[in-house]
Amino acid sequence: MGKKDSNIKGIGIMLVLILMLMVGLIYINNVNSISGLSSKNIMSFKVIGSTEAKDKTSLVCRVDELLAEASGAVVRAQNIKGEDVWNKTLTGKVVDMKSEASNLYIMDSSKKLYCISKSGNLLWNKQLEEELRGFYVDKSGDVIIDYAHTVGAKIQILSSKGIDEGSIVLEDAEVVAFSSGKDENSLSVIDISSNIIKAKILTLNLKGDLVWSENFDNQIIPMLGYTKDNSLIAIGEKAIYKYNDKSKKQSKQELNKTIQKASIGEGGIATIVRSKTGFEVISYDSNLRELGVLELPRAPKGIILEKNNYILYYSEKLLLADLKGIIKAEYKSIPEIKNAYFGAEGSIIMVSDRLIQKLGYE
Repeated sequence: MGKKDSNIKGIGIMLVLILMLMVGLIYINNVNSISGLSSKNIMSFKVIGSTEAKDKTSLVCRVDELLAEASGAVVRAQNIKGEDVWNKTLTGKVVDMKSEASNLYIMDSSKKLYCISKSGNLLWNKQLEEELRGFYVDKSGDVIIDYAHTVGAKIQILSSKGIDEGSIVLEDAEVVAFSSGKDENSLSVIDISSNIIKAKILTLNLKGDLVWSENFDNQIIPMLGYTKDNSLIAIGEKAIYKYNDKSKKQSKQELNKTIQKASIGEGGIATIVRSKTGFEVISYDSNLRELGVLELPRAPKGIILEKNNYILYYSEKLLLADLKGIIKAEYKSIPEIKNAYFGAEGSIIMVSDRLIQKLGYE
């Protein structure tokens, strides 16, 4: 009887060990699938084109796969093969250049703002008269111009076609984010007169009239963006807010963790937060439903979301992942990576100081 009991105990122990092993394997598999770092299906990128600025003192800006370079009043553009494709001479010396919506936006010393297509065509220009503090361009191509004002700032909004969409005076406030939707523009501003952090979202119609607003205490709203259905997404310090197109009824996703970086696309949102073991990317659809988590040992320098994929980049490495948190491809770079963008046909444009490189699959 004792021997039989001993055998039963032995079998029981073996079953427990097998069960523990199976649970362990399932756990490891889940961690790997969430982290995306151990997938055998990770592809490698290779450089399939590159070009570098010719003048060491020029201003440079990427326009899709072109490198725009400004020296004095002359702007030149070269393609990813290093071939010159167009040049233009402006009224004054170029003081600032930005790129969005496949166009180049240039401010010169005469306070003239130019919008030039990537093919080199002048789409529109506007002479500005007041004391200028800067300008910002939304991914849609709409522009806000920040003027100095006696009580704070005056903000003028231009459409992507250069049409005036109204202006607003901000008393004791500064703009920290801007985004354009269908028939409306939204600003995130911060009160600079108070010792307490006070932020506000302002949504204006195309005449510059205030449509609605919402106040936030003790937090900044550093990022705004519109989804495909024209809902407004606002990124807070520890939460994501969604405002429906017509009613502006608020939906809210609490993260309970400080959002380090984020990116808003037409179909979703990707956020980077600190985790117990490092950092993680948490992605959501446009209705704030969680889609996936990608675990990272350290925080990336930046994240760019487009459609169902996002780019993560460090100084020496770039990763492409989907909204489920699965890494699809990677690239290790010797030049320090400063920025990255989605290019055409699945390519990625990587910026390193005065060099741009086009990455494709090996």
